Amino acid sequence: MRLLTQDIIDEAKKCERIGHYPFRHGSDGYHHIDEDIALLKELGIDIYRFSISWARLYPHGDEETPNEEGIKFYDHIFKEVHKAGMRIFLTMNHYAVPLYLVEHYGGWTNRKLIEFYERFATVLFENWGEYIDYFLP
Repeated sequence: MRLLTQDIIDEAKKCERIGHYPFRHGSDGYHHIDEDIALLKELGIDIYRFSISWARLYPHGDEETPNEEGIKFYDHIFKEVHKAGMRIFLTMNHYAVPLYLVEHYGGWTNRKLIEFYERFATVLFENWGEYIDYFLP
């Protein structure tokens, strides 16, 4: 079992360029989303599964209102996937609790996160519920 401790978090925050840990680098979908959607459509893919970054909408996780830039980013994705004729399978949270919530609230060990997650989920339903065919909470 891999336990996330403050020591592990502190060490991970220090290592800017050590390999790909802790998930600092990837396919850079953020900057290639339109290209990726077009390629999926070209392949005949009819469903797009992706997850929402809680921290992109709520950088700390406990803010009262979502980050407008995050809303705009996901508005674009949902509309483009819909225009491409694909259904959406949305993972609401894929092991991506904002780090601030882990460091300041103890993560899911604190029942306060239920309120924060409910706020996050409400934003998803209210903004993009019409586009989402399948939800995975």
